[in-house]
Formats: sequence, structure tokens, C-alpha cells
Amino acid sequence: MLQEYNTQPFKSLRSLHNTITQIQVPMLGFNYTFAHLCLLDDSKSCIVDDILRVLEEMRSARASNRSVPPLHYPITKLKDGREAYIGHQLGGVLAGGGRDGVRSARALQLTYYLQAASPLNEVVAATWELLFCKELENFGKAHPELSLYPFTSSSLQRDFQRTSRVSERPLLFSLAVCLSLAISYIFYEVTNSYDLTCTNLYDFC
Repeated sequence: MLQEYNTQPFKSLRSLHNTITQIQVPMLGFNYTFAHLCLLDDSKSCIVDDILRVLEEMRSARASNRSVPPLHYPITKLKDGREAYIGHQLGGVLAGGGRDGVRSARALQLTYYLQAASPLNEVVAATWELLFCKELENFGKAHPELSLYPFTSSSLQRDFQRTSRVSERPLLFSLAVCLSLAISYIFYEVTNSYDLTCTNLYDFC
């Protein structure tokens, strides 16, 4: 079940997300991070994939000894009652019947949306993109249990699935990480292969 949050692949996933959001771009005496460059939702918070929210809610429930909500596919429900489409964020899904939810998934896609609100912001975002690719390469070498496939794109409408949260928002930079990650219900199936290619999303997995 997706309840064993201390296994290495799950720890690596959380570590990867933290690594990406903490990438720093020094510019004019200031260190820009994802929080300074991200596309914002209506509440002025960075738009992040719903699958990350779901997994964090499940981790929090487990840590508090509360019942862990099942992860349904392709549409699941968040703690706030909102239904979230995650069909484009999981791959190789093995779903259980009834209330069991997802039993396993072999791939997970994470997408990081950047905006260029000014010429300076655009330069910083472009530098962040380069550091993103380098950081993914380093992270992949340090975590052989993951197969990482980073891609970058400059057009959301052309290259990404349109979602209700971002489909109408202007976007000049968007970044995606497709993790060929063995996420079983115990988040434990180690893969030994590794590949890294920074390329255009025309060849998106």
C-alpha cells in the first residue's frame, strides 16, 4: 500500500522536489529560487502538481496515525474536497478495485512552471533552467534507484496537458521531470537504469 513512507524511493522523491525548489540563481546581489520565479495560482502560491499534495497528505496522515486516504486514478480527491486529475502524472499504474485505489505506479511526472514577468525575470528563469538540468544530472548519479528524464519547454499549450489550474495563464518557461520511479504501494522497486537528456518536450515521455 502507499503507506510505507520511509522506503528509499519515496525519500528520494521528496528529496528531489526539495532540491529543485531550492535551486538558487545569484543575480544582482540576490539569490532567486523557484519561489521567486514560479507561476502563481489565485492565492498567490506556487502552482505545484496535485500528486505532490496528495502524497504529502498521505504522509502527514501516516505520521499522525490517522487513516491514510486512498489514491484513486485518474481522478483522486484532496483533503480540501477538491477533485484532482492525476492521469498525466502517473504512469504504469496498477489500480485496485473499489476503495483500494492505486496499488502501484512505475512512473511519476513532476512539472515546475516558471513565468517571465520582466526581462530580468526572464534571464533569471533561463539560468534556473540550466541549473535545473545540471542538478537533475547530479541527483540522478547520487540516486541510482531513480531513472530521471528532464525536459524543458517554452509553450504550455503546445507541449503540456491543459489543466484547469494553468490552462489560461501566460507561461514562457515550464519544466518537467518525468521520473521512471517504481512507486509500489510500499514505494519499493529499485531500478538500476539511468538516463538524462535535456531536450525539447516534442519527445516527451
